Amino acid sequence: LQAQYPDKKIIFHDIVVSWEDIGSKEPHIRTILQPKTTLMDVNIATALWFASGGGETNESSTSSEATTSSERPRILLLGMGADELLGGYGRHRTAFDKGGWDSLQKELQLDQARFWERNLGRDDRIVADHSREARFPFLDYHVTQFLQSLPLSSICDFTLPPGQGDKRILRLVATRLQIQHASGLVKRAIQFGSRISHLSDAKRFGSRRKAKGDATIQAHK
Repeated sequence: LQAQYPDKKIIFHDIVVSWEDIGSKEPHIRTILQPKTTLMDVNIATALWFASGGGETNESSTSSEATTSSERPRILLLGMGADELLGGYGRHRTAFDKGGWDSLQKELQLDQARFWERNLGRDDRIVADHSREARFPFLDYHVTQFLQSLPLSSICDFTLPPGQGDKRILRLVATRLQIQHASGLVKRAIQFGSRISHLSDAKRFGSRRKAKGDATIQAHK
């Protein structure tokens, strides 16, 4: 982004969270998260809560461009919705392999029917807790209507490998905008990319292998 927009001030905040930090905030996060109680929801909400808070500037920071609380943005642009609309999940590829375009269409419709309770419910509440407004460009009415008017073959191409065929239309747009690196990245869900699942699953269940995303979990101890 800095190379693409050299005249813009772009700051990257690396937010590091310990298990102790998670434990101290979990009761509050889970209150906002209600009625969601699954391991997947808790992990996603925890990662998003800490990320949308923007982190805290401390004395050990070496950045001269660290933002103060008064400078922090009040509106956050979030990318949620792209996977559900553009075939970004691994199970979308599985559905296509098993049943072709019809099977993929049904899987996408199931995902899109949950927008209200996940992205526009769970995620919106989590971000709002920091007095910030979440905006979801991919869930804009005109964007969703346009994408749903296209044949699925114009949106994704599962004859291509991960990082190319999934969300194909979005990757082509990114390439034309000269965002070369990001256009070829393989999908990583927020709970995995942030590594919250690795930490949470190991602490709660002993290992990731024993953890199941749809499991209802007890409060952190």
